[in-house]
Amino acid sequence: MSNLKDKLAKIDRRTFLTGSLNTLVGLPVLDFMLNSSGTAFAQNVAIPKRFFMMTNGNALMNDKVNPKKVGKDYDLPHALKVLENYPHLRNKFSVVSNLGMNYRKATKVKYGPGLGPDRNAFHHESMVVQLTGRTARSAHNARSASADYLLRKYFKTSASHEHFSACVCLSAYGNNNGLDSRAAHQFNDNGGRERGEYNILNYYNKLTQKIKGADPKVEQARIKALKDKKSVLDFIEKRKLAYLNNLVSSNAKQKISDHLDHMRDIEKSIVSDMEKGQAQACEKIGKPKDYSRVDNVNDYSNEYERSLIFVDLMAMAIKCDLSRYGTLVITPTQNMINHDKIKKLYGVNTSANSREKDYHGNTHNTNVAKDLNHDIWLELSAVYRWHIDVMLRLADKLSKEKEGANSLLDNTVLFMPSEGGWGPMSFSSGNGTFNGPHSCDNMTQMYITGLKELKQGEHIRMATPRHASEAILTAMRAIGYKGNLGDITRSITEMEG
Repeated sequence: MSNLKDKLAKIDRRTFLTGSLNTLVGLPVLDFMLNSSGTAFAQNVAIPKRFFMMTNGNALMNDKVNPKKVGKDYDLPHALKVLENYPHLRNKFSVVSNLGMNYRKATKVKYGPGLGPDRNAFHHESMVVQLTGRTARSAHNARSASADYLLRKYFKTSASHEHFSACVCLSAYGNNNGLDSRAAHQFNDNGGRERGEYNILNYYNKLTQKIKGADPKVEQARIKALKDKKSVLDFIEKRKLAYLNNLVSSNAKQKISDHLDHMRDIEKSIVSDMEKGQAQACEKIGKPKDYSRVDNVNDYSNEYERSLIFVDLMAMAIKCDLSRYGTLVITPTQNMINHDKIKKLYGVNTSANSREKDYHGNTHNTNVAKDLNHDIWLELSAVYRWHIDVMLRLADKLSKEKEGANSLLDNTVLFMPSEGGWGPMSFSSGNGTFNGPHSCDNMTQMYITGLKELKQGEHIRMATPRHASEAILTAMRAIGYKGNLGDITRSITEMEG
């Protein structure tokens, strides 16, 4: 008898709901589940925090991406002008500048620990170092897990949670049309390369299969019953309750009665939330269009349209708590996508270079590298806008979804590292005699969050250059991670809230 009493005493409201209201698997956080401040579940379990990276396989000259003003209310250089479309996110979007990595003789300053791309490598190896905190000796040898895998392991995320991993580009194009290494921006616990899913329909099916629910007709009937002020307890067979009552003492019967009354109060709260529109059940998005045909002739495969769909998939995965960590590769490193359509979508109609229209190839153009006002830099900046817009679109969706007293964005960090920075071109044309984006100097990273553990809406410029991986580690620790990132051990206090 005492064992039964103990079990009854341990039944909490959320557990009861997932058992008796199993048609609402994927139930969002409702007010009645929370403590009085709306910051944790009533059983003192913290609302989960999330971390997603969205990577950019290129770099850009500093005056197109770095504000001149430090702190809040910073100015918007060319690449950041897209923020004007999201005024409600200005106070969430931060820029971190004067970062870098130590890279051969070309690097003029020291960025913390001696970590950087090794030997003649740069492109993918630069991303490997940032995401793992380990010196990269090749694109295939990370030697450590990337940030998202470290977080999943540290927080012991349930196997039911999808590790979000996807790639917008269908190819690296040009001479690099394979995606195996260029788009592998994630590394598992053994340091092995993990390339994200690029087939939209495959990933849609994989994610939506995890959204469990009863037959839609039955679901509608039960929701109607709740709205009609009937109780979900009416669906429990009365004979089972009678049998249970016959097994326990009068005190236990009262406890059962009180507990069931409590459940009825919870149901009323559910109905109230429904009527007030305070919470929406987890819903599948509509089946997306299949953009899976690779066009290696024109070097463009509807990547803009694909990016919008992957934003929708990420938002669904976060809202339905299917995923808490992961990476969306917007462009792979050394990416030669034809950026003609994208630059026009983001306000640049110039034709600066008839020889090359690819995102990466123009960074090799020796003739214009010293001309910082050349239209090529505006074209590349427009493609940068696209990357930033993808992150802003996701942040916008999360900011509109209520979670407890706040929004999903207030419990999420979206972080964007880029392939390189701006400094001596170490091995390209010129051999270090002029500056360009084939460099690990003057790197810039961006993030969007509502977490109080990080500064929000600021341009944070390091007075002393800091290692790029330290910025990523700082964001990881903001959601509660206590470990290191490979060999990186220091956080950046200037980023902390």
